[in-house]
Amino acid sequence: MFLLVKYKKILLLFIVILCITLGIYFNQLWPKQNSLPFERLEREHINKITAIYSIYPHYELSQNECDELIELLSNIVIFEKDTTWGKEPYVGVYCEMFYIEYTNGQTIDISGSPPFFFINDVAYKTSYDPCHKVSDYYWDIVNTKIRPLEQ
Repeated sequence: MFLLVKYKKILLLFIVILCITLGIYFNQLWPKQNSLPFERLEREHINKITAIYSIYPHYELSQNECDELIELLSNIVIFEKDTTWGKEPYVGVYCEMFYIEYTNGQTIDISGSPPFFFINDVAYKTSYDPCHKVSDYYWDIVNTKIRPLEQ
């Protein structure tokens, strides 16, 4: 009888450890809860948005351009922080595209370079399409508003 109780406790302990181990394993397989960091971004909360490109003068976006960028940002979905950024050689990743200055004085820098979206120099895994649209929008501004200034 004593031996049977002892084996039940060992079996119960084994089952608990197995459940914890499987929970950790499956948590690593599937992405964390999706996040829409700019879902509630409103134009009235923003003082200005500036496009940054290399050594060229910064370009402050117009009201219409800000509205367009806000619309694009509202679709950005980020997953967990990316731990490979900086350890793997990624070509063509541009870490600072826009500075957003809020009316409360807070500033953040953002960039979209699929498969990463950067917020204050922290890389997050992201959905490709919305991130690529932000990147395309940035390069459109660079090519039509910033680079023509060099002539």
